[in-house]
Amino acid sequence: MKKSVLLALLIFSTLAGTVLAQRDEIEVTRSSIQTQRQAIVAAAMGLPEAKGQTFWPMYREYRQEMAKSGDKMIGLIENYAAKYDSMTDADAETMLKDFISIQKQELDTKSKWMKKFKEVLGGKDLARFYQVENKLDTIVRYEVTQGIPLVK
Repeated sequence: MKKSVLLALLIFSTLAGTVLAQRDEIEVTRSSIQTQRQAIVAAAMGLPEAKGQTFWPMYREYRQEMAKSGDKMIGLIENYAAKYDSMTDADAETMLKDFISIQKQELDTKSKWMKKFKEVLGGKDLARFYQVENKLDTIVRYEVTQGIPLVK
């Protein structure tokens, strides 16, 4: 199982690198990433069927809520790209505040859902789930940030 999860992570990271593609391609890419993400989570979790029947619909709802933060991040990246050559101190400060607000929204969503997931998963499976999610989020962030130059 370890090798299949690593292979899936590799595929996932390749897909994640396309997040900065054209706007109309983003939704297709995000859908593909979500499919891969759920497969990776499923492989890492190995949930019994009874837990899975309750967990997976919740998981899809959770990911939809997390996608709202992703939408805001895409908008922020597009704004950054548009203002990159003419960015003022005020623009940079506003974007930083927006970035922190998006991170806070993600954290609030994770915290809210942690309580819901705990009822289904219990402590150890809950911890494993958030470990996997964190690893996947880290891969996506790493891939996306590779194409974003530092502020001039």
